[in-house]
Amino acid sequence: MPNPTLSNNAFPEVKAFTKHGLHRELYTFSPNAYMEVGLIWNGKHPEDNSDLVVIQGAKKGVPYPMLEEEPQLNSPGDDNFDPEMFGDMAKKLGLAKELAGYCPK
Repeated sequence: MPNPTLSNNAFPEVKAFTKHGLHRELYTFSPNAYMEVGLIWNGKHPEDNSDLVVIQGAKKGVPYPMLEEEPQLNSPGDDNFDPEMFGDMAKKLGLAKELAGYCPK
């Protein structure tokens, strides 16, 4: 079975990343996860013959913002059941008739 050509060179957006060597780095995003990924991600990169590298953890970047906690919207319990919200969702899903008996007006 023939393998398709999956070259990064077909995408102009990746040229800057390739220039910095990021195409050969694989981050585990955790110091303890994926400890054996080096068994697969090793050897030479097929396009430029550079060494493939596994980096434990994540790449240092900009600090992420501390955001306010979002309310739980997808799975309410009895204490915070919003029949209007479910009515709107049912309407969008085409289930308004089926839900009519459950939503007070």
